Amino acid sequence: MKGKLELIPLNRGYYTIRFSLLEDRDRIFKKRHWLLQPGALRLQNWVHDFNPDKVCTSLAQVWVRILDLPMDIGIQVF
Repeated sequence: MKGKLELIPLNRGYYTIRFSLLEDRDRIFKKRHWLLQPGALRLQNWVHDFNPDKVCTSLAQVWVRILDLPMDIGIQVF
């Protein structure tokens, strides 16, 4: 990042990210999903009438444990 960013918390785990440089925003938004620890971050463009209290979330991160799965198998689903 060349410029600064401001992370503004909203309700229900949503944030607004304000970039000082359009170049930084474009570079970050080229990749819509970021895998972070302990979870994932999904980015979307701002919608004028966005209200986090009225959003119906249709995606959820789920960790599944499969017993007796061979160690050499790795499955990643997005």
